[in-house]
Amino acid sequence: ENAILPAGSCCPICPPKTCDFEGQTFEDGAVFFSSSNACSNCTCSDAKVSCHSLTCPVCSDPLPKPAGVCCDECEDCFYRRGRRVPNFRQFRSDACTTCSCTYGNITCSVRECPTPSCKKTIKDRRFCCPICQVCTYGGKQYDDGDVFPSATDSCETCECRGTEVNCSRIACPTCSHPAPLLEESTCCPNCSACLLEGVVFDDEAEFQHPLDSCLRCRCQSG
Repeated sequence: ENAILPAGSCCPICPPKTCDFEGQTFEDGAVFFSSSNACSNCTCSDAKVSCHSLTCPVCSDPLPKPAGVCCDECEDCFYRRGRRVPNFRQFRSDACTTCSCTYGNITCSVRECPTPSCKKTIKDRRFCCPICQVCTYGGKQYDDGDVFPSATDSCETCECRGTEVNCSRIACPTCSHPAPLLEESTCCPNCSACLLEGVVFDDEAEFQHPLDSCLRCRCQSG
């Protein structure tokens, strides 16, 4: 049926078989995609069309898929804000997070910070972990808010403010008959007792003046 006789030939032959599918004609043996379903792969065989669905790779961060393409492209990765990351490339999401691309899948790990060894810390965007806010003075470290004696002047006291040291004179009590200093390095007079004519009297003690037996005295805070 429908045999044709080629020019110059004595015998008729059967016409080649074709497939009509979705408004198009395909030769026998043709392999093509369905125009209505990019994921359907079809074959024309013996004037019949058979189709099967493609098996696509699965990935969490595929590249944007062009129109008419069935499967996601999982060779590289698509990161937020439109960034394309090559396969097996490592990158930083932020100061604490390291990520990598593996066949369309992005995995990330977050660095754990140790417990700070100081009272007060500050956060610097350039670093992952909080930075101790300390002052270095006289070869020692002090936390923010610490108060300590001056390393160069016994009459000064210092305070750590942020990362800077501020020192000021000590406010000493005043007294007219201070007792000898308990330590040579002490800045303020010793007003816890009284020194009169070479004799030391305890605070609040009543006594006779060493040089005048008619004069009664009392020690009051030096």
